[in-house]
Amino acid sequence: AREKQKCYFYSVDLQGRLFLEEVLPKNIATSLKDEKFVNFFFQRLRRVQDKEKAILEKVGAADDYPFVSPCGVELNFVRPADSPVVFHELREDSVNGSGKQLVFGGNLSQPYRPDRLAMSPRTGRLYHELTSETGDGDRVKSLTPLHDSGSTAPEYGLIKSSVAVSLADAIVEGDGFGHDVICYDTGKRYPIEWLPVHAEAGEWGLPFSGECDE
Repeated sequence: AREKQKCYFYSVDLQGRLFLEEVLPKNIATSLKDEKFVNFFFQRLRRVQDKEKAILEKVGAADDYPFVSPCGVELNFVRPADSPVVFHELREDSVNGSGKQLVFGGNLSQPYRPDRLAMSPRTGRLYHELTSETGDGDRVKSLTPLHDSGSTAPEYGLIKSSVAVSLADAIVEGDGFGHDVICYDTGKRYPIEWLPVHAEAGEWGLPFSGECDE
């Protein structure tokens, strides 16, 4: 007999921490911390498809969980406070010896590319495009299905506010409207694009309130 599908519900906060939805209060002590599990979870993360939306409609949650991390017969639905991918650390690239890496999930990382930054005109939050490239632009295996969304509608990860603060010295006023970012290594300036509408948090996200990191 075919094993019955099981559904679980999770949330991701503005610091990128993963929680079972029913856990209260949600703080660093109650977040899921097993690095191997968290990496496994995020590596399967994608937007829900029609068949999964139908399942959510049956429990009255069709608009609440826009992402899912499937694993066998398990559907792990995710409601993020903003983006499901949150870059919670910016570190030196110890493997390639140059450049920087943005870290999300447990310890998954992708190259920091100053030309791939975006800012929300609605909240002022800073984002980085999810890319499947090396720092030199060569294609590599996608870290998550969200990283493989294609160039027509790229997905974005939220940059945790404390990491955004660490980038603040490199962000300057642009020549026109908006801001530019200066590359650490070359001194070259890149315009910070506005976050595309499709990448903004929906009604499922937390309302913007000038939040601070805990």
